Amino acid sequence: MSLGSNVFGVKVTGLTEQNQSSANSIYGYNEGNITAYVAIEMAFVLLTTTPVYGVKHIHQLIQDIPAFLHRLKQYDQTIKINLSESK
Repeated sequence: MSLGSNVFGVKVTGLTEQNQSSANSIYGYNEGNITAYVAIEMAFVLLTTTPVYGVKHIHQLIQDIPAFLHRLKQYDQTIKINLSESK
């Protein structure tokens, strides 16, 4: 019996302050590995920034999300990242 797969993917769409739409995604294989890569990079963020108290979401701590996503590729070149321009 097999449950789930090793595929991962996240797509985020939203509006900029200028009311322009934007969509970004990251996807690939080895879902367990990407979880570890994000944890490693978040540890670096937490160790190199001013402490933030309370419960926070990752996007509230990362100053440059596209750069953060591209740093994940240093661990696995097969990760696919699509960053769209605002429309």
